[in-house]
Amino acid sequence: QALAISKRSGRVGALQFIDLDNFKTLNDTQGHDMGDLLLKQVAQRLTECMRQGDTVARLGGDEFVIMIEELSENREEAAAQAELIGEKILGAISMPYRLAGLDYQITPSIGVTLYTDHQQSTDDLLKQATGQFELVSPGYVSGTPVFTADGRFLLLRRAPSVGAVSTLEL
Repeated sequence: QALAISKRSGRVGALQFIDLDNFKTLNDTQGHDMGDLLLKQVAQRLTECMRQGDTVARLGGDEFVIMIEELSENREEAAAQAELIGEKILGAISMPYRLAGLDYQITPSIGVTLYTDHQQSTDDLLKQATGQFELVSPGYVSGTPVFTADGRFLLLRRAPSVGAVSTLEL
């Protein structure tokens, strides 16, 4: 549906693939009930970050997908908008959680790809976003790659100790 809307409106959309860094550690040390509680809270925060009409879905495990509809008609502006949304998500998910009396903090890694005009299938977009995620996911540092008009992407990195966000062009 999001791809059809993009084709009709001429606006660019974005697909974001989100993986929670080190989620397995929580499951292994605190149990699956605690992991499930975290996943519910992450889903709630993701939903609160998005506009009405955008789609948030859990793929399975600790992976989520977001379809962001109707960004700018200009691909570079849409990439900048997707970057801002990525920063918002990084901030929201990285805030501390209260899990049945336990304070817990987790960070996401996010792969992003832009789409327009029904040029790719949803499966292709997901592969592209997860491929970008694989390129920038060093395990402990969150990264959000955002494609620019010429196919390059920007990488948002959250410094683990300070919480600052810096942008690198690759």
